[in-house]
Amino acid sequence: MPFEPGDLFCLPPGTAHSEHSENGYRNIYFTVSEFDLPAREPVIALKDTPSGDIGVLLGMLYKEFQLKRTRWRALTEQILATVYAYTMSLTARQQKSEYVEKLEEALVGNIANVNFKLNRCMAQFPVTTDYLRRTFKKETGKTPIQYLTALRIESAKRLFEKVYSDELSVKFVASQVGFEDPYYFSRVFKAVTGLSPLQWINSRLPLR
Repeated sequence: MPFEPGDLFCLPPGTAHSEHSENGYRNIYFTVSEFDLPAREPVIALKDTPSGDIGVLLGMLYKEFQLKRTRWRALTEQILATVYAYTMSLTARQQKSEYVEKLEEALVGNIANVNFKLNRCMAQFPVTTDYLRRTFKKETGKTPIQYLTALRIESAKRLFEKVYSDELSVKFVASQVGFEDPYYFSRVFKAVTGLSPLQWINSRLPLR
């Protein structure tokens, strides 16, 4: 089975295997008990997240295991639990394309960025914007702009629960979820929720 940077393999106990590369490579491996992944034969092959999250965690796990500093057992158990959660998530998202994953990460990372330009971001991918938009909607159920808007409105709702519900707070929340214009933010918020920001606040937080 060919492999490349970012590949992850989970082998059941007793699975015969070997590794070979003409150019050499660096890997990290662990033997772990009670790592109960969905059964797939003979090997579970996954791709790390585009930002290499599991690779970072495995590097931390290896370092702490080797150094055995204070509370290293508890720390390595926590890191391993996080690796397990990531791996389970990846098995559930196995069919999601790399481009969709990367665009999702870009959208999540720019919720609060008022200067974020979606078209400019999508133009950086090595596929056409139309193809990326269609693929994204097919795999997530939303277009990229719908996905970003939903993220921003959900983030706004969480912020509204923490700040006082006056006009100033609407301006503040709008600026924190990527909207320069609070009036446009209010229109988008109402289009998504059916209520203006103040109506939503009053319906959820009647005592404020």
